[in-house]
Amino acid sequence: MFDVLQRLLDTPVRSYSILELPLGEYLAGVSDERIANLFWAYGSAYRQPTLRNVLGDVRLRQWLDVVGGRTRAPLERELRHIASIVDEEYILDEVVEPPPEPAARQSLEDWAADAGVADLLREPVRVLERHATREQRSILDRYLGNVGDLARGKGLEPRADRGLLSLATRYVREAGERAMEERAEDERVARLGFVPAGEQSRAFLAALDEALVRTGKRRTYTGASPHTTFERERHRLFFRWRARDKMGRERPTTASLSLQEWASRPLEAAVGLEGAGRPVSKVDLVLRFARRVVADPKHLMHAPLAAYLDEPAWKRALVAMDGLTYAGPLAPTIVWMLATDPPRLLPHRATSAGLTLVDASSIGYSVHGTPNDELVAHTLLTQTVYGSQDDAARDARRQMFRALYLLVGSPNVVGRDRSPVSVREGTLDVALEDGPSGARFVFSLDGKPIEPAALRAALDDAGYLIHASRKTSDVVLAHVGSVRADILMALTREPATFPPEARPKLLKNVAAMSPHLAIDIPDSLLEEEAGPGDPRPTLRLERLGQDAFALSWFVVPMTGGSPYVPGGGPSRVLERLGGRIAAATRNLAEEARLLAAVRARLPVAEREDAKGAVYFGIARSLELVTALRAVVEANEAKVVWPKQVPRVVGEASFSKLHLSIGARGDWFGVQGKVDAGAGGEIPLETLLVAARARQRFVAVDADRFVQIEEELQAKLLAIGDVTRMQGKGRGLSRVAIPALLDAIGARDGVDGAPEFWTIVARIDGASQKDAAVPRRFKPVLRPYQVDGYRWMSRIAAWGAGACLADEMGLGKTVQGLALLEARKASGPALVVAPTSVGPNWIAEAKRFAPGLRCTLHRGKERAAALEKLGPGDVVVTNYELLARDAAAFAKVRFGTMIADEAQAIKTGSTARARAARAIDAEFRLALTGTPVENRLAELYSLMEFLNPGLFGSVEEFREQYVVPIERERDADRAASLARLVRPFLLRRRKRDVAAELPARTDVTRIVERGDEERQLYEAARKLALDAASGAGEGARFQVLAEIMRLRRLACHPQLFDERATAPSAKLEAFLEIAEELRDDGRRALVFSQFTGHLALVAEALRARGFAFQYLDGSTPLADRTRSVDAFQAGEGTLFLISLKAGGTGLNLTAADTVVHLDPWWNPAVEDQATDRAHRIGQTKPVTVLRLISQGTIEEAVLALHEGKRELAESILEGSAASGKLSMTELANLIREGVSDSAR
Repeated sequence: MFDVLQRLLDTPVRSYSILELPLGEYLAGVSDERIANLFWAYGSAYRQPTLRNVLGDVRLRQWLDVVGGRTRAPLERELRHIASIVDEEYILDEVVEPPPEPAARQSLEDWAADAGVADLLREPVRVLERHATREQRSILDRYLGNVGDLARGKGLEPRADRGLLSLATRYVREAGERAMEERAEDERVARLGFVPAGEQSRAFLAALDEALVRTGKRRTYTGASPHTTFERERHRLFFRWRARDKMGRERPTTASLSLQEWASRPLEAAVGLEGAGRPVSKVDLVLRFARRVVADPKHLMHAPLAAYLDEPAWKRALVAMDGLTYAGPLAPTIVWMLATDPPRLLPHRATSAGLTLVDASSIGYSVHGTPNDELVAHTLLTQTVYGSQDDAARDARRQMFRALYLLVGSPNVVGRDRSPVSVREGTLDVALEDGPSGARFVFSLDGKPIEPAALRAALDDAGYLIHASRKTSDVVLAHVGSVRADILMALTREPATFPPEARPKLLKNVAAMSPHLAIDIPDSLLEEEAGPGDPRPTLRLERLGQDAFALSWFVVPMTGGSPYVPGGGPSRVLERLGGRIAAATRNLAEEARLLAAVRARLPVAEREDAKGAVYFGIARSLELVTALRAVVEANEAKVVWPKQVPRVVGEASFSKLHLSIGARGDWFGVQGKVDAGAGGEIPLETLLVAARARQRFVAVDADRFVQIEEELQAKLLAIGDVTRMQGKGRGLSRVAIPALLDAIGARDGVDGAPEFWTIVARIDGASQKDAAVPRRFKPVLRPYQVDGYRWMSRIAAWGAGACLADEMGLGKTVQGLALLEARKASGPALVVAPTSVGPNWIAEAKRFAPGLRCTLHRGKERAAALEKLGPGDVVVTNYELLARDAAAFAKVRFGTMIADEAQAIKTGSTARARAARAIDAEFRLALTGTPVENRLAELYSLMEFLNPGLFGSVEEFREQYVVPIERERDADRAASLARLVRPFLLRRRKRDVAAELPARTDVTRIVERGDEERQLYEAARKLALDAASGAGEGARFQVLAEIMRLRRLACHPQLFDERATAPSAKLEAFLEIAEELRDDGRRALVFSQFTGHLALVAEALRARGFAFQYLDGSTPLADRTRSVDAFQAGEGTLFLISLKAGGTGLNLTAADTVVHLDPWWNPAVEDQATDRAHRIGQTKPVTVLRLISQGTIEEAVLALHEGKRELAESILEGSAASGKLSMTELANLIREGVSDSAR
């Protein structure tokens, strides 16, 4: 194995070599989880790991020296697989020599670039002042350039040099050398490959690496290595060094990295800095310094830090408790002394010697207190009003009362005599009492009478009342407000008894006070019997400028009387009406009920304030006016209208819509208007904004509105979906023209440019034309395949891209070949397919289209071969080679390009997707049975390849479709997206078009595990649950790793732990099935996502004398073909296949049974694998068996299948959709077995 590894590392460096492939892209195609986890472990030490980094890591060689054969064998297969790719496809004829050594007198710019310190040249010249003479500093003060400009002498007179050029050069070289030394130190630590022994230390090192990736570009550090200390008591690593500020001055800088709760938050957020510079600019330096401590066992702070990290949490907690110093007894130390004349609140500290007065500002700092004590002190010290001395004094009293309210029920309040005081909140009641000598006002506090003089003394002009009982230690508080306080002061100033002759004047004043102060009045004092008040709310609509309306409400119990808050205030009110005093009794509950009923009929407000008023923008005010008129007509409320009430002056109907479409480069500009009669002409953009907001009215001016017809609103939504904002105007992609025509239906109101009508005519002509089927394909194609061929031909005829999304097994390849045969005169063709599918295209072309010259794109001369392509040539390549040779492919003009298994480009940011989009092809065709597997972003990537611009930008697509469909389950948005892609996507199902296909029977067999296997799984599940509980989104990969471990354990205990001895119930169940298949003369395909699982199955089958074929990701291409042909010829009862390696592109109709040993997350992937047998050419019924371990995570995965199918059908058939699992749902997979979204 070592010779293979060394040969790979000796391969000359090429940017397009598989060895330079980003590790993540390579591992996406690795089916063996052990290999993937191993490579990730060694790649994590690099910022942007490649495959070469991992293979050259010294730790990998050390691991190979001690690893056992079970893991060593698959790794050796993987290395040989990589070597075969390098040998066959990626080594060039000549070897490019490394760049020559730099010249002795190399320019400063080149030297800085080579040293990686080019940013030093952009620093201000002030950085040189520390090394400059007085004369040089005077020149630097006037110099406007940077260090690089100065080093080149830019803007500097020769006589003014004064050694500044050499000073700048020397500074850059010295700083650059220091930077390279620091970089070399980081590289030395990385080469050590040290892996901490403790689990927490390893996790902390991994968290540092993740944080370094998130901080982005590496900062150039030109200082000396920092002085590092670890302070255990403060849970921090400290780093001290000299750093330059923005003016170039060097200042001492201290930085720290907090180790508290490091696992629950990003480490970059735990960095604290003091001294010069913006903190965020030095975060990456602190993280790099910290990584040196953890990854270098010789670092002075390594041992104490590792001991701290790996120490159990309970030990650290005990140490923290030992360090606590308690300020005093557990009893509260703050006692509040309340003086009531005048009211004052004074804080005291309780000591053994008694009470000592303290400053309120010291509470919470030098004086300990409860959180409530700190809040009381803060309230006392807060000033809210700034003005005259009287205003400030009134504000101080108001704050004192607010602080006193915080002490209601507190046991820590005493009086001036130090005896306990009970502070409570009370209610003040006022009544007019009728006696023999006349009427008088009486007052009660919490139901107990209180004399007017005592009430007056208790009142404060700040609007509060505080009353101390002489008989008890109670202090009663009440908030009456400043207005009521003034009324009460007037009533208690001269308490009197009012004789009968004063009654009219008295009742008149009481009626004036009634809206502000609830006064209970006996019937004997009333001039007439009190009637019921009107409980209906009155709604006041007010105009706020030109753009908004405010709506408020109140009740008027008596017509012409005062307003009251609905459901609040006095239950009996007096009013002076027409020279008489009238009374009414209010039904407060009925008032509240009627107001709630009216508000429920109004449109939802855009804003609501604390006082209860609601606000509406001008665009929605007409809906409000319509609703208000409805409640008035129903006699449910009264309305006070403003002088100017919005009104409808016209209707915008679809019949009056006029569109103007003009040519604008590759796009068409779209403008439009609607003639709304008296409302004038309404621009299209204004109507689109209103339709998108679901508004029924559009404002013409401040008071006039136009109503949007329902049919027009539906058309506007469709127009908005197919057009995009392009700069200041709205644009239409050429490929979206069919969707626009479908949206508007009629073409009478469209004024288009000649280019627009040319495309429309081409579309119309193509839709009416049935392309002739090539002669050789007439006896081959089935009726539905002829329909598919003609549909693709029509799309190609008017210049758009197409996606043939037939269900797997319906013969997409032969339909594609028919199209290539028909279009061969248009130029050479390119077919991109997975590696295992390429030979099938060659074989099928020889069989059905011998007139096509099909070749595989491989070998050393492949780039030169592209230059010789002509009409009738078809080059077949894989997605990896397409990305590697992107530049060579981009030089060729292809007549047709076919992307087979196009889900391979579902991630738009990958190199293969970018390379596919860069191909110059007259017609593009995607073949895939699963255009949407997991996320709608996959559909965006596919359509960007076929019809660029159809969906607009990624942000637009996410806002318009992804969020509403995946998160909000918006069926309307899903239907809109389906309409947009419908012209370019054709999907047929087997049950609809291939009635002659034999039946498929799906059987799920639940496997009951033994006690030993069940106990092992339960122990592993609890550990996984502990790791997943409380984990945030940043720990998503950790949770997924735990789920993967449980899935492996559900298959076989040895996939979880190689030393496990527990038997596998699933393996025993499969062997029983295999025996039955052999006895019945049936043959089966056996799929698993874990190659380790297949290895265990193969070992058991050999022991029982089974003949079988085997295929996984490491099987060479030639061996794959031989295995497939042998199985089709009858060799072997079983064919063991890894799901990723053999799930697509194979024709294995010799099997009549498909066994899935373990469920995959996405049912579409399983269906693809199943259709290797259940496809055109199959003559026997097919049985699909799924083995599911009872009580394991496999049952949860099976439950998720329905949600994944729903996502695909949301676009292909227009139903609702589901999004990806949240962290909570992932944890529930471990905890309960089924996620919320799958139930």
